[in-house]
Amino acid sequence: MATAAASKQRTAVRMVQLRGDLDAAAATSAFTRLLQLDLRPGQRLILDLRELTFMDSTGVRVLLKAMEQAHRAGAAFSIVAGPPPVMRVLDLVGLRDQLDVLDGA
Repeated sequence: MATAAASKQRTAVRMVQLRGDLDAAAATSAFTRLLQLDLRPGQRLILDLRELTFMDSTGVRVLLKAMEQAHRAGAAFSIVAGPPPVMRVLDLVGLRDQLDVLDGA
């Protein structure tokens, strides 16, 4: 089950670290935590995927919903690249090229 540790900062960058599996069992909890963020115009939401161990299509949907939430709030959206198996999922669905992917190294 993925857990999300959200930054409590009121700065321009809001970082959320996802851990564990981002699948159907964890998607609702992860997205609920993302909805609780008070994003503002000019901020940037960054989802850090480095500690994900697994992501399926439900996890991809969480990323898309988070991106949509950020854009609706007038905030930018980025992800920190996760491990190869997680990034492969994004490649398979053709999403990696559509996301602002930050190097996790």
